[in-house]
Amino acid sequence: MKTDSPHQAPLPPPTGNRLREAWQTIGGGSLTLSLAVHAAIIFLAGVIVMTSRVMQPEVDFLPTGGTAAGADATAEHEYQVQRKKRSTLTHQASMRRIGIEGPGEVLIDDLPAAGMELPSGVVIPGGGSLRGGAGSGNGAATLGNGLAKGMVALPPSMRGRCAPLARLEKLRQNGGGPECERAVSVSLEWLKGKQNTDGSWGRQHKAAMTGLALLCFLGRCEMPDSPFYGDTVMKGILYLVELGRKNPSGLLAEDRTRGPSCYEHGIATYALGEVYTLSRLGQMKLPGMREAFEKGVKLILDHQLEDGG
Repeated sequence: MKTDSPHQAPLPPPTGNRLREAWQTIGGGSLTLSLAVHAAIIFLAGVIVMTSRVMQPEVDFLPTGGTAAGADATAEHEYQVQRKKRSTLTHQASMRRIGIEGPGEVLIDDLPAAGMELPSGVVIPGGGSLRGGAGSGNGAATLGNGLAKGMVALPPSMRGRCAPLARLEKLRQNGGGPECERAVSVSLEWLKGKQNTDGSWGRQHKAAMTGLALLCFLGRCEMPDSPFYGDTVMKGILYLVELGRKNPSGLLAEDRTRGPSCYEHGIATYALGEVYTLSRLGQMKLPGMREAFEKGVKLILDHQLEDGG
């Protein structure tokens, strides 16, 4: 019977144990842990960055005590939003027309800038000017502040009211600020809620009250194509136009026999004059408006006294 020799060589250890020992010898456990920690940190940082970009709120207000640059940025943002809204509404909505029969329907903006009679040296926003129907100066060919070709510039006394940045600059020059602009918005909203169903304002002397209310809207360049107050302004204009058509003389007052009618007429005519001037910048037909305005002015001239009163 054979027996195993006591000097027989031992079996070699498994290969897996050798690899594990070698990995531990070079610090593989610490390296694995370090790689896992770094990968977790990179992943967490990526999640934070992506979340902050997605959830970053859009600032649409100017905090109290903001800088002048902040006010300009806020006003410019609001202006661009308004331009996009107006452009969208213009393409989606059809042309609105006032339901008035008879002569007097005119398209006030159908004349090119070269064919309009302008005061000498009227400056176009953007640095140009128009003299005698020809363009000259820097930027004369490209109208600034969103004005398209064929539109005329506003008179100097009215320039700047249609651009938020220009309005804020005028406010600063006179001691005001963005708070004044917000106060105007609140006031216009209040006037909108007080308009009568026939488009007028007030209970007495409606022509004068309507003219004054319209001047408030026109003072911020709110016209019939305004996205917020367009219908309000349109109804007010329509009321004055209809009032002038009812009176053969063109008097803009409900009661021609009362003394205050002359004052009502003056205020209402002034409002229609502002509408006529600002409507050159838009693309809306206002049938009968020009006729009512011209008859109103003629009535004032015909009744002027020799001493000028």
